[in-house]
Amino acid sequence: MNDPVWSFLNLLPFNSACMLQWNRILSDCPQAADFKKHFLSLTKDKVDSIPCDTDCDFSCPRRIVRHSDDDIVAICDEGEPEVQVSRSDLLVYQLKQSAINRALCSALAISFKESSVNGLCSTWNVGEFVPTEGFRYPVFVTMQKTERTLFDICRQLCHTQDGPFTLIIPSRCGLTPSIEELLAQKKCALGVLAEDFNINKSTFTVNRTPEIIFKPLLDQVPEADSGGTVFFQTPKGTTWEDIKIQFRDNHTVRIWAGEKTGMYTYSDMGMSNQRNKKPTKQWVAFLAFAATEGAIDWNSELAATNLKSQKAALSKRLRAFFHLEDDPIYWDDSSGSYRCRFTILSEGTDDSW
Repeated sequence: MNDPVWSFLNLLPFNSACMLQWNRILSDCPQAADFKKHFLSLTKDKVDSIPCDTDCDFSCPRRIVRHSDDDIVAICDEGEPEVQVSRSDLLVYQLKQSAINRALCSALAISFKESSVNGLCSTWNVGEFVPTEGFRYPVFVTMQKTERTLFDICRQLCHTQDGPFTLIIPSRCGLTPSIEELLAQKKCALGVLAEDFNINKSTFTVNRTPEIIFKPLLDQVPEADSGGTVFFQTPKGTTWEDIKIQFRDNHTVRIWAGEKTGMYTYSDMGMSNQRNKKPTKQWVAFLAFAATEGAIDWNSELAATNLKSQKAALSKRLRAFFHLEDDPIYWDDSSGSYRCRFTILSEGTDDSW
């Protein structure tokens, strides 16, 4: 879509205008018909004046004079020739914000879940970007008219959001270096309708791929080989029951979850003693669960070394590693044992999946 369309919104109260104005601003837009069909909705209002497009020193509006239903003119009080207009020209159409938000989510390949943001006018949370389970970045759309209001919205979002987010704005009108610095300090992603998206019937196509738009967020997701404690890139929607872990030796495991798989050491999984770099007691408990195919009762050797506390510490570490909130190890009354919700195997057992 051409930049003037979205820049034009900065001049519109309530993102609405008569059809004559919409036709003028969409005159150079190849997708004007699609825009009007899918992203404008008719209101009950009519206008009594229209902006004057006469090339003169005045910026006064033209008054609408209705001689009859079929004889309506726009009068210039400075003496310029009157302009004939139709009844349909004077009907007011408003931007269908939900349609815009839905099309944006489709183009960005995220689920559409729209809600207004308390205390922030013309601002919506339209969904979340989830590069991997446990990393959720909200996506906001805001339609502001001035630099001041856009700065206030950005400042409040940065203050109220715990982590980074994506902000989508209509155009760069009102986007100042101060606002860009504010978003950069929060490590946020920025999308611009006028630059990044094009109309395709009822949806949008992208000029920049979602991966490029979301790059500031993706850069914050640690890689498995970045050194020290890392995390597993758990696919969205994964549960503990979808995960399989097999020990390859006493220091290394292979993990499967959907299409994701990888090899990790006890150090990768945050179970390395910081002083001597040896495996922690949680790793020892992890090995014990593998040796018993995921179930340990009070008759095991581990029970003598504070099974309950080691189970709690191991569960906490696994939740952090996989970025899953549920407890991965539960107490099973029927067997009187702690059981893993995931599949865990010792070295040398069947590794088919």
